[in-house]
Amino acid sequence: MEAHIQNFSSKWKNTKKEAEYLAAYFCLNYWIEHDIIKVLDVNFNALMNFKIECGKLQEDIETLQDQVMDLELEIGMLTQDENLEENGIDQPQSIVNISDMEEE
Repeated sequence: MEAHIQNFSSKWKNTKKEAEYLAAYFCLNYWIEHDIIKVLDVNFNALMNFKIECGKLQEDIETLQDQVMDLELEIGMLTQDENLEENGIDQPQSIVNISDMEEE
């Protein structure tokens, strides 16, 4: 019984939110149609355009972050290559077994 009540309660909350959004939408449309809130309409359009621009900027930021990570990886690989050359390690070193050395 309690689970049924919780389920009903969550459905009611969702339905209530949807009803509030729908009522706000109809009020907004009515006010816009009757030229009550022209300024709000303009501001809303500006806000939506701003939101679109922010989305584009976010995509650009993510692209730049990916490029920076790629460059850091390349720099790390180049640095590693330079360190190997400085230490005279141009070729892979042969592995010497300690037990072989003891026999000699």
